[in-house]
Amino acid sequence: MEEVGAERLAGGEAVVGFAYTLANHVTRDRNLALAMVPRLFLLPAVVAGAPTEEDRIRGWIRDRLGEALPFRVPVQELEPAALAAVVAWTLRGTLEDWVRGETRGKGLRSTLEARLGFLLESSGFPITMR
Repeated sequence: MEEVGAERLAGGEAVVGFAYTLANHVTRDRNLALAMVPRLFLLPAVVAGAPTEEDRIRGWIRDRLGEALPFRVPVQELEPAALAAVVAWTLRGTLEDWVRGETRGKGLRSTLEARLGFLLESSGFPITMR
């Protein structure tokens, strides 16, 4: 999230940037990915009462999508919090499918591109898959 913030990306572009940055880090070491990905979203909060890692990621996605609300033309109207939850679960599921080898021979990045691109574009967010 910090890397994407440094690039000054916003809206759907930031969400895609985050997914690709995470994918780039995960694909560098498949053994690390196998150990980390199933646990990534289940990490406990660092401080008691703080949000879980999944809540933190979902909140960050919700905030980035909120930045682009005035610029979208949705096929189907969806609240930012609901879309953020769907996007976060799609990211989680895609990472888990990839580490289990269930992406049908497609790379992690191309699978993320197809899944997240569909969700964000269908929701009216102007994005460029980079």
